[in-house]
Amino acid sequence: MAPVNAPLASTWRFCCPVRRRELSTDRAGRLLGGLSRDNLVGMDEHPATPRASRIDPRRTVLYAIARRQHLLITRRDALDSGFRRDEIDGFLRTGRWQLVIVGVYAPAAVTVDPLLRLRALQLRHDDVVASHETAAALWGLLGHTLQRHLRCVRPRDSRLRIADATVRWRRDVIPVDVVDGVRVTTLARTLADLREVHGPARLRSVYAEACRTSDVTPDDIRAELCDGARHVRTAHAVLDGVHVEVRSKSRAEAEFQALLVDVVGATPPVRNAQVRLSNGQIIEFDLLWPVERLAVEFDGAPFHGLDLDRISDAERDDWAAVDGYEVSRWGNEALRRPDLLIADVRRRLAARAPAPST
Repeated sequence: MAPVNAPLASTWRFCCPVRRRELSTDRAGRLLGGLSRDNLVGMDEHPATPRASRIDPRRTVLYAIARRQHLLITRRDALDSGFRRDEIDGFLRTGRWQLVIVGVYAPAAVTVDPLLRLRALQLRHDDVVASHETAAALWGLLGHTLQRHLRCVRPRDSRLRIADATVRWRRDVIPVDVVDGVRVTTLARTLADLREVHGPARLRSVYAEACRTSDVTPDDIRAELCDGARHVRTAHAVLDGVHVEVRSKSRAEAEFQALLVDVVGATPPVRNAQVRLSNGQIIEFDLLWPVERLAVEFDGAPFHGLDLDRISDAERDDWAAVDGYEVSRWGNEALRRPDLLIADVRRRLAARAPAPST
């Protein structure tokens, strides 16, 4: 028995086996990355029971299933693993599990974000495909982030009523791709669907950036537009302008790169160099001197004239600066005064040249 004057924490530690069991469970959860068979469904056995005899085979099976499904558990998974309905309801009632969507659960320690809810929705309904703004965020299109409200489509003639989600059905064939383990509409179809969401100015900016940084072309997007659908005329008008912009940008950028290809620092410049930043983002520079970490970008008006474009460029430059890159941006004036461009790049290269080894 604990002394009369012992602190309350010591009394709990010596006299309450339940408290000791919970501490042991938390420690195991930390060692296994926050999830273990114990904190997945709870431990109701007395801690004095030998460890080998306390392992429930049902828990082992369900743990393996959850690890394959991004820590998600369907009600059918739990029933097939041998758990009774009243046990499942008890896990939800006591807070060991949390409801993600109807019929899909996650351990209490897991943070439920929009991506996990989308995974749960597709786990529950295997014909649901992310579309519109949700697919645009997964594809990483300009100015799109994954929002709480999800937007999806399905081929069946029925609608799902899911909280914070819109699931509509499509009569035509839905072209599907997979991004980060999630079923999404293809990039061309996603861009075509955005005509229902954005106005012409925003749509032109998104289309131009996508055509510049990916393999998709205006003709690919045009092929996904269905005659008679909403805002098709607007999309066609935007694509006509983007098609001209892409061709003019390619010519101007090639001329811009040709002006600097002979300006050599420690190494010659690399054209269209792709760099992975510390935040995981992959960006492409028009010209990059790798040793000096100097990048030069050509900002033509069709692609960088809107406020949204300038904000995106500034954010990208800030992330590049965190990793030690200096970005110098030039517009059409570089083609009119190439002497100023070359002199500026030489000055920057000299300032960022590595110190000679002694």
